[in-house]
Amino acid sequence: MKKIADIPDIDKPREKLIRRGASSLSDMELLAVIIGRGFPGKDVLQVASEISGRSILYA
Repeated sequence: MKKIADIPDIDKPREKLIRRGASSLSDMELLAVIIGRGFPGKDVLQVASEISGRSILYA
């Protein structure tokens, strides 16, 4: 998985949301926008991925 720092600014979830709208985002990208930022040692995409992976268990 790419880290947020490795993604070009134009393709980062928040910028993609602004440019193309929410329907253009994957569930993980939308979750990353809602979360806003990561934690020490984990960027926001890693956190969103972990959360979305857990949600499958409850679906």
